[in-house]
Amino acid sequence: MVYLIWGGRACGLAQIPEVRAPYATLEEAQAQAEHDLAQGRQPLRIEDADTQEVLWDANMARKE
Repeated sequence: MVYLIWGGRACGLAQIPEVRAPYATLEEAQAQAEHDLAQGRQPLRIEDADTQEVLWDANMARKE
């Protein structure tokens, strides 16, 4: 499992630093992140649920 993470302010929750949404696979989370970027929303990163390793971040997407 992985988490797609947004800043709380971007989700209308300024009092919460980060909002995490679980996804079964990295591919599913990446597809949602790319969709969000195309819609003007700004996800921060995708992390492995067990290790907290960053698997994707918005800066990676912008460079491609």
